[in-house]
Amino acid sequence: MRTWFLLVAVLLGFVMIPSCREKSQINNRVVVTAVGIDDAAEEGCALSIQAIEALKIAGSLTNQEDNATGLYQTQGETVSSAMKSFVTQTGRNTYLMQNRAIVLSMDQIQKQPLQTTLDYFLRNTESRPGVYLAVSRGSPDEVLGIKTSSYTIPSEYLVTLLREGQRWGYSAGTTLLDAERAFSGMFDAYLPIVRVEGEGDDASIQMDGTAVFREGSFVGELNAEETRGLLFIQNAIEKGAVILEREEGPPVTLELQKSRTKISLERTGDTAAFTIRVTAKAEIAEESDGDSLAAGNLRELSRELEQSIEQEVRAAVEKTVMDYGCDVFGFGRRIMQKEPGLIRGEEDDWPQKLKECAYHIVVDAEIRSIGTDTGAKPNQVS
Repeated sequence: MRTWFLLVAVLLGFVMIPSCREKSQINNRVVVTAVGIDDAAEEGCALSIQAIEALKIAGSLTNQEDNATGLYQTQGETVSSAMKSFVTQTGRNTYLMQNRAIVLSMDQIQKQPLQTTLDYFLRNTESRPGVYLAVSRGSPDEVLGIKTSSYTIPSEYLVTLLREGQRWGYSAGTTLLDAERAFSGMFDAYLPIVRVEGEGDDASIQMDGTAVFREGSFVGELNAEETRGLLFIQNAIEKGAVILEREEGPPVTLELQKSRTKISLERTGDTAAFTIRVTAKAEIAEESDGDSLAAGNLRELSRELEQSIEQEVRAAVEKTVMDYGCDVFGFGRRIMQKEPGLIRGEEDDWPQKLKECAYHIVVDAEIRSIGTDTGAKPNQVS
């Protein structure tokens, strides 16, 4: 029995060892690290492809003198035909397994539904669900063409900004998997918007709001405050800086340490009432008035923080639900789960009926001071 076990293990090992043919195939491929999609008017779409040619790499990527990638331009009637045109341009097949980001231009998302634009990547077996999505104010090649000495693969710079931007409440970190879930009807999609500032070596990527879609079609944007309200509701914020502009006294900068949001609903006749409850904890990161650390002032600051968060959350709900008629938070799905009789048979009408629902926002914030506050006056400097 043991002999048979060892024999099977050896055979499996030989099967898993890559063949010379497979090694030859990877050398004849172009490894795609990011893709930009722009509108090409009557000619369809234009692609900006950030990629590595395996045959041009000698040794480790970290030993490359410059960024290890090149930026290629191609176009076609569809994304699929443009990718095939890219193959004829380079003479090598594409390898999408290492693709990290897909950047769409504003013109492209206004031209056709999001699902149509991303269909090629949703169907391709090499495309990873964790690919980050973004919308570019200008041409996507401006975003993908930025050179940075901090990252050997430039797409890592964009991905890091999107991922960390969501953790700190600056941008919506949407992936291809998130978009696929939206297309299945779970909720409406939203994508972070980026723009390029500066030129040449001074160029950098900045977060610039959120693009919102209804059933895959672009309907509008959220600003920075509305974006953070969206992230509060989505339980996506881990940290963040909040500046409280006070009527009396200088502003105080707070650092969020923890945030938690729970959403509940109750049926009210033919509609529903949602309660969005946010619990947050913060610390004083910077203040120029020593009295802010007093116990009474901390309670007042906590109330001001609660009002600030409530305003941002309410602004996100009003802009997405009331103005755009979108359900980016999946409110309709929650009704289907908790009160299916309320929505059954009227699914198509609920995006509009969500405007008739009530949205109660409750925020409980606590501010903790940094260090020990003894209440004594500071020693004078001699």
